[in-house]
Amino acid sequence: MSVEEKEIRKVDVYSRFLPELIIENAIAGEELANSAFGEQFHCAVMFADISGFTPLAERFSKEGAIGAEKLTATLNDYFSYLVELVREHGGDVVKFAGDAVLAIWQDGTDRRDLAFASWRAAQCGLKIQETLKDYEASGVQLKLRVAIGAGIVNIVHVGGVFNRWEFLLAGRPLEQVGVVSDEIEPGLVGMSSMCWELLEECTPATPMGAALTPKILELHSLEPIETRRNRPKIVLVDSQQALLRHYLPAAITHRLEAGFDDFLGELRRLTILFINLPDIDYATPVDIAQKIMVALQQSCYRYEGSINKLSVDDKGVSCLAALGLPPLSHDDDPDRGVKAAIAIQIALKDQGIRSSIGVSSGRVYCGVVGSSERREYTIMGDLSLIHISEPTRLLSIS
Repeated sequence: MSVEEKEIRKVDVYSRFLPELIIENAIAGEELANSAFGEQFHCAVMFADISGFTPLAERFSKEGAIGAEKLTATLNDYFSYLVELVREHGGDVVKFAGDAVLAIWQDGTDRRDLAFASWRAAQCGLKIQETLKDYEASGVQLKLRVAIGAGIVNIVHVGGVFNRWEFLLAGRPLEQVGVVSDEIEPGLVGMSSMCWELLEECTPATPMGAALTPKILELHSLEPIETRRNRPKIVLVDSQQALLRHYLPAAITHRLEAGFDDFLGELRRLTILFINLPDIDYATPVDIAQKIMVALQQSCYRYEGSINKLSVDDKGVSCLAALGLPPLSHDDDPDRGVKAAIAIQIALKDQGIRSSIGVSSGRVYCGVVGSSERREYTIMGDLSLIHISEPTRLLSIS
């Protein structure tokens, strides 16, 4: 294999860890990872959340390293189905939010385009439930809550400390799927009232189901629509490599730079920080979001931690940070985590930003999940203990 072929292959490996939404900007020749910026578009959003992961992880954890391998194989098999079905229906997997997937559909810019995007997202959700309804692993049945929302979404690119950039999707559709997911039972597809209005007004599709609340419709069937790819297959060249790597965590880049593109999942002891910013939403200006992200990055990096996930729902923006991820691990990570949390809270308070921060240490699953086409390095486990909602509080749990 020539040097050029190796470089192109490396870029292809990088691209598997990012959504098409980000990669398309690189193809268009736009400047990425140089300064904070935001953009806005119409889309349908699907949030698919796995139920049953925690008991499965607990069962496998008793088997040590072999159990971690089994868990990795199970998760990747499951997520491969999800990724392939999303792609077949024209969607783009934007993030793996722990044991969940966030995907979007873009068909155009007007209301009718948004209706067709919502139609395809809803049809994909029904197909996912049909395909995975009987999925069982080691005696544990995995089920999904699938929530569909639609509307205007903002994406902001923020950060830049040590050339590490993050992107965050925000907007009412993200709030919609958060509310829907909280209300529906595992095994169901729920749709926001916004989606229902679009389908009712702009397409012959007729959702069949029960209205759970004025804002949520439980979806059981839908008139079929042609499944198609919204985007052509993305082909990258080596000159775009640097643009992509700035969006990847060190746990990924240090292995890819060494020529390894296979990742082993592991049950690893980490110190986790869960930071909630209740006053930050899709209307927050980019310059303020940038100041917040720089404060988070500087405080985490000072203690050799890393930011793993950014997410937004009806409760505001949340950030998941961790200490102890490869390639950096320390015996005093719990102490470092508390110090990082205090530093974050002070930095945010200086900006007039309210926050609540939870800190916890324990064994969680760390590894790459997804398919050969789309994957992400993620942390999974029972993080419910560190979700606290009272602003300005810092809670430490050992």
